[in-house]
Amino acid sequence: REASTYMLFNLMTGIIAGPRMQMNTVLNARAALDSPGVQSLQGAFRGRAAIVVAPGPSLEKNIHELKRAKNRAPILACDTAARILLRHGIEPDIIATVDYQPLNFLKLRGIDTSFAYLFPSLEVTPYATLNHRGRMFVYYHNPISERMFSDILGFKGLIKTGGSVFTDAFSVARFLGANPIILVGADLGFPGMKWYADGSYENGKFTENLKSKKV
Repeated sequence: REASTYMLFNLMTGIIAGPRMQMNTVLNARAALDSPGVQSLQGAFRGRAAIVVAPGPSLEKNIHELKRAKNRAPILACDTAARILLRHGIEPDIIATVDYQPLNFLKLRGIDTSFAYLFPSLEVTPYATLNHRGRMFVYYHNPISERMFSDILGFKGLIKTGGSVFTDAFSVARFLGANPIILVGADLGFPGMKWYADGSYENGKFTENLKSKKV
């Protein structure tokens, strides 16, 4: 049952998302040509702790610890967590973004992210790369994209994960060799009927919909 569910999930993702991911990769060609790939950073954090920040509700009670950790360990933030961190005066060192859907850009819209290294998958909505004024390290999120475009855009590295920006950020930290990897805000299973920590891009709308049973 688990295997059939996994195969069905990947099939539907390929049918629905595949064409969009390929188009996004084409539209991100400039970012790919202008930016190095993550493969050039393999093992760069070896022997160092790194902190991966997701936007789960527990981020609110742990965010003061992140202020203490700034400049003592690199902070890798999911795009969804970036706005929350900035609200508390914390600039992450790396921001990861992967979602192919145009609405994904709402997470970073209106934020000057030039202070951080952006780690976009080349399948991400191109709004993310076009609006970043800082440095980037790009990678392929999907092995099909990697096979199709590496001869043209170059081999940038493949971070093959389950599809979530959180799993990508964690996998990037592993690829960089970080040890230990500290997870913050990873409780994304709607604990206490709450979706994200306060201050996220959607301003608590999904949490309100949960409580009112609209979703």
